[in-house]
Amino acid sequence: MKNSTSSWLIVFFLLLPILAVAQHDHETTEHFFSSRGLSVFEQNIGLLPNDYVYQNILDHIDLQYQTFHTTIDSRLHGGEEISDSDFLVEYSQLVSDTKLEIDEIRAEPYNYSGNRVADGPCVNMDFETGDLSGWTLTRGNVNGAMPYSFVGEFAVGPGPYHQVFAGGVDPVCGIPRVGPLGGGFATRLGNGTGVGARAARMKQTFLVDATNYLFTYSYAVVFQSPVGHGLSQQPYFTVRVFDSLGNSVPCGEYSVIADVASAPDYQSTNWWGGSVVLYKDWTSVFANLSAYIGQNVTVEFTSGDCSLTGHFGYAYVDASCSFSDIIASSNTICAGDSTLLTAPPGADTYLWNTGATTQSTWVYSGGNYSVTLTPFAGGGCDVFLDIDIIEYPSPTALFMPSSNQVCLGDPIVFTDQSSIPLPGVITGYQWNFGDGIITPLSTGTIVGVPLTTGTYLIPSHTYSTPGVYNVQLYVTTIDGCADSITIPITVLALPPIIAGPDQQICQGIQVTLSGSGAVGYVWDNGVVDGIPFYPPVGTTTYIVTGTAANGCANTDQVDVTVYPLSNVYAGADLILCEGTTTSLSASGAVSYVWDNGITDGVPFTPAVGTTTYTVTGTDVNGCTNSDQVDITVNPLPTIGAGADLQICVGTTIT
Repeated sequence: MKNSTSSWLIVFFLLLPILAVAQHDHETTEHFFSSRGLSVFEQNIGLLPNDYVYQNILDHIDLQYQTFHTTIDSRLHGGEEISDSDFLVEYSQLVSDTKLEIDEIRAEPYNYSGNRVADGPCVNMDFETGDLSGWTLTRGNVNGAMPYSFVGEFAVGPGPYHQVFAGGVDPVCGIPRVGPLGGGFATRLGNGTGVGARAARMKQTFLVDATNYLFTYSYAVVFQSPVGHGLSQQPYFTVRVFDSLGNSVPCGEYSVIADVASAPDYQSTNWWGGSVVLYKDWTSVFANLSAYIGQNVTVEFTSGDCSLTGHFGYAYVDASCSFSDIIASSNTICAGDSTLLTAPPGADTYLWNTGATTQSTWVYSGGNYSVTLTPFAGGGCDVFLDIDIIEYPSPTALFMPSSNQVCLGDPIVFTDQSSIPLPGVITGYQWNFGDGIITPLSTGTIVGVPLTTGTYLIPSHTYSTPGVYNVQLYVTTIDGCADSITIPITVLALPPIIAGPDQQICQGIQVTLSGSGAVGYVWDNGVVDGIPFYPPVGTTTYIVTGTAANGCANTDQVDVTVYPLSNVYAGADLILCEGTTTSLSASGAVSYVWDNGITDGVPFTPAVGTTTYTVTGTDVNGCTNSDQVDITVNPLPTIGAGADLQICVGTTIT
């Protein structure tokens, strides 16, 4: 038959809902078990001295006893009447069955080597290895002969009486199973809500030196507080610290009995069945062992059940023997900053040289700070700790922009004016221009930063879109101190200037150019906005600069093309005789219109006299020009030959 701690725990916690009963039923249960505690049960089953090295045997015996005890308790709580003789029969059967069972598992030794040699450092005091290595574990019995009784001590290994937890909450009162010392593990001392007048102990001996003289431990206690029990019969918890001669170290000891008067600062809750449970949440305590440097000191935790077997008691413990000192959130600060100083936990009172009386305090300048820790044991165990805080000068970031308001496209120059008291030195500058462009933290010439030129002391930056930008300068020192300043910069949009459409005109026609989109306009080439003018022949580009009310200017341009007039030629002047037909044909254009009813190239008979004929020619651009020609028509002469004559042949005529 095999058994293990894990199987014991599974069965045990399945039985938790019926572990506690009403006080009257406890008294009845204790009637049966007061003379049959776990130690008596072990004697009854014939447990041999060598059996105590077999952890699986011890755990199995404890499981059988706890199960039987719980069963009897539950039956009584349910109203069943059990006589002494009936109980004795069942108990005898339990003894007989358990004897057979342990005979089968005696061949399974539990190899645990937890004892340590003196003169060594503390080991796994905080259980952060996840186990109980470094600790000496024992169990014993509570006989009630005196308060805190612990008899019949025997060595054991890890099990239900010494169990490491990595989290969770206590099932009885809900406090955390892991304490406040900052680790991930803690140990429960005692088998939880198991009973049987059993006690559990764990201890470690270590050599005190300059690195571990400030020993800190934390504990949380849970125990039933039975009515009608004397102090020597009640569950308890103790902490002892003693030297190599067994002399107590008063600075670190603590003891408490499950009695309201003895535990006035404990809280209470009702356990199943109405019994009262007293509990104390995690409390940290430190012991000043500086007087024992070079000596071996032993720390010992013990928890015990009720001596009458019917009530449980257990505790959670955690510890640390690493050197404890004041912890600063930063050992160096910059002028104007602060740091949080935290003394080790576990003192009753704290007194800083600043006057603060809390475990932690803020300080706002460099210097030496000290604290006196007084433990719960009193002023004779005071610990004095101090720490130096170094203060470095802080820079003051400052810069001046060439203007707080610029027009889009205009560069803005930022001039650094940061300062720092001597001997501080500013060693780095970083500019955040607010438009997504950030320089590296550097000095000297700015290289490879878009839209930015110059140096880190005088950078020039050009924005690509209008808006309001928060420009930040961040400066650092060789000591790591820093400061920053942010100044808003407004980048104004440019006015949407329109010069007008391009124009094509003929020579000699006036043009008027008028810009829009701003409040004032200036044209080049001598043009005045809105005033007609004669542009020269050819294509001329006219640029207008418009200025908005905010002072920002923008430009636009318009092309004016002036076509030259055609060289229209009407032809040479003509002199004709009356009645002569002629035609006029112009040249130099593509079409022609004559006055006086003349059609170009069509013959006509001009009238007598001199007539001026004007032709208007139109070229391919639609431009017109004119020319004229004079035609002089002379009348024919009137010739008189005289009167008709009739003469004879041979007659001479004059």
